[in-house]
Amino acid sequence: NNGHDFIDSPRVSYTYVSPMSIKFISPKTGTVEGGTAILIHGNNFISSSGLSCRFGSTTEGQLIPSTYISAEKVRCIAPKHASGRVRIEITTNHVDYTNNGVEFEYQVQASVLSLNPSFGPITGGTRVVLTGNGFPCSDQLQCRFGENGILVQAVWIAPTVVECTVP
Repeated sequence: NNGHDFIDSPRVSYTYVSPMSIKFISPKTGTVEGGTAILIHGNNFISSSGLSCRFGSTTEGQLIPSTYISAEKVRCIAPKHASGRVRIEITTNHVDYTNNGVEFEYQVQASVLSLNPSFGPITGGTRVVLTGNGFPCSDQLQCRFGENGILVQAVWIAPTVVECTVP
């Protein structure tokens, strides 16, 4: 190549795109078992065969294929991971990634071992204590009662104790 003569090839092209950014994710937490569907909200997302979410660092992160919803939304399914926080980044070409520092937190799945008391009046109002493991300290903690899954606010006492009032 002499710097003056170039080959024009209609089959090869390069496209400039606006840089992507992540504003926030929903939900911000999921279980260590993986499988949580996460909506990534941001700007300038494009549909491409390389659209992926990276969970974790640049060297040890897991790259997961993603689903394009719109220029402002992408859906990712969280892979299995140890408990703790990891960064989530988006790529469309496996070279360039967002760099917004948005994090997803992996938590151990809570389990209920006992409920006391285990019965009460049909009118509700009974305070029950759930004993188990892995209850996160959160103001979004809820208990679900009955066949219809009625949700009520839970009060975190300890990682092994939660209190709820029966609806």
